Amino acid sequence: MKLLQIKYPYHERDKEEFFLTLEEKYTDDVMSYGENAKRTDMDLHKNSFPTLVSLLEWESDLNLEISKHLCGGLEPHDKFVYGIAGTWAIQYKKDEGVITHNHFPYTYTCNYYLNLPENSAPLMIIPNGNKDKKDAEPVEIEEGYMYVIPGWVNHYVENNKSLNRTTIVSNWMPLTQG
Repeated sequence: MKLLQIKYPYHERDKEEFFLTLEEKYTDDVMSYGENAKRTDMDLHKNSFPTLVSLLEWESDLNLEISKHLCGGLEPHDKFVYGIAGTWAIQYKKDEGVITHNHFPYTYTCNYYLNLPENSAPLMIIPNGNKDKKDAEPVEIEEGYMYVIPGWVNHYVENNKSLNRTTIVSNWMPLTQG
């Protein structure tokens, strides 16, 4: 499965500020990720800071391009206005990963890779709506890029072999018109 991949134009400018600010916002989430991973609260967008605002505004400006990608390159029939339903950061240490999951009912998820040291675990995508890891396909992720995953697609991260593999994740869905 081919994911939409887009380079964040301000990666080099914002990377250090992201690291410094996120360090203050991590909480231990031992049940979900293990002893060595850290995650922020999932409403990070509500307590945002300048670099996060920049990233999320950039993602928002890409809504139509993302919708076209989800529609197989065709112009979407309805032009929804998308909004953020949740944003968080995860920093993986050695031997940490994430179990198979998806982000349904959200339309799509943006994964921005803030830091990918050598030996970082790939993102594993399971196509065709199943959960069978034997069908999983690795996505060769790159630091400074955002990858868009349709909300219904199962994916996971194998145990990481590096330190500080860091991702900022945001779930997007249509806003209610009214």
